[in-house]
Amino acid sequence: MIGGTSGVTARTPDFVAIGGTVRRRATEGTEMQKQLLREQADRWHGTEGGGWAQGYRAGNMVFLQGQTGLTLDGDLVAPHDAAGQARMALENIRTLLELAGGTLDDVVKIVVYVTEYAYRKDVYPVIGEFFPRTKPCST
Repeated sequence: MIGGTSGVTARTPDFVAIGGTVRRRATEGTEMQKQLLREQADRWHGTEGGGWAQGYRAGNMVFLQGQTGLTLDGDLVAPHDAAGQARMALENIRTLLELAGGTLDDVVKIVVYVTEYAYRKDVYPVIGEFFPRTKPCST
């Protein structure tokens, strides 16, 4: 990974759940709804390998899998281009948040991993393009 964004946490307004909502017992006597946003088959091991969730909505919280310079279907975008890969990661995050009924304006924290210090100058301006108003906390 040249550059990417991972570990996004967002809050979303209440909305009518779309698709496969699963009820789970959160604590004694209460239930928590957990909605799978998008599932990805494990490309290298096939569906028998289990695959993974690209995101969940639980109550009014959204949890997303870390995103890189890959499309949501696993194809590499912009090899050797940190800004292009950061842009793809953030587009993926926008798409997953929309599936949850949210927007980038709902994001409160992002975790960014940049593999080489020199790429920071390419990655952080892209992040600024996607969060011009909200300025989420960043690690």
